[in-house]
Amino acid sequence: MRNFRQNILIISLILSGLVFQACDKESELDLDLGSEQWDLISMEDNEEIIVKENKDYFRDNAYVLTFDSDSTFTLNTSVNYAGGKYIITDYSKMMIFSYHEFTEVATTDENEQKLTNKLLQELPKVYEYKIQKDKLTLITDNGNILFKFR
Repeated sequence: MRNFRQNILIISLILSGLVFQACDKESELDLDLGSEQWDLISMEDNEEIIVKENKDYFRDNAYVLTFDSDSTFTLNTSVNYAGGKYIITDYSKMMIFSYHEFTEVATTDENEQKLTNKLLQELPKVYEYKIQKDKLTLITDNGNILFKFR
């Protein structure tokens, strides 16, 4: 009888763990990428972390990620319009392609240049995304691009 109770307890613990895990996944899925705007916080790779400075940029929507449709997005740089295309291939799997600046105005600020160049380089390498509370993380082979819900 004692082994039976232990088995029931073990099975209950396993099932409750699975339920909690499913609830966590549902809470991540509740947030629709297409209806939100995300402020860039930082880009991190094996070599460095580049943090977006909190200042007034030339564009009001500089470094704000917006999913415009189920296949296009905009992520303007500090002075240029920019955007691209994406697809979600599976749960939390994403591919970004064709990200580029539509206009070509140069900035003299070195941090802005570095951030813009890194975005242009790393966004096409995104293969996964993760949403936790008010944070969106785009994951690449080299590191992460972190956004905060606007």
